Amino acid sequence: MLCFSTSSCSNDDDAEVDSTILGTWEDQNYIDGVWQWSFNSNGKGECKVVDGKFTYTFSYDFSFKGNLLTVSGIESGKRYTDYYSVTISSNGKTMTWVDKDGGHTTTFKKVK
Repeated sequence: MLCFSTSSCSNDDDAEVDSTILGTWEDQNYIDGVWQWSFNSNGKGECKVVDGKFTYTFSYDFSFKGNLLTVSGIESGKRYTDYYSVTISSNGKTMTWVDKDGGHTTTFKKVK
């Protein structure tokens, strides 16, 4: 009898991150201000919203594998998870995501 066993030192809770999404992306569709989404290699991110009258930021966890982006965090004391189908241009400068719940499409330009 031949047996194989595999093990991993990684934590199952570690985020899966395809490096093509890393950096800061600016929403090109938002009318009432600028939305910047930053994605870091540790699976953490921050969104900064500036509309001239106020600046608002929030943090989130994310994973990105294949074309599925999963974003989760806490807003108003409640946990949320959002799913997006993502396409990143071959030159890595433009990203488009489609909200899996409502089908809303957003286009981003990489700024950092």
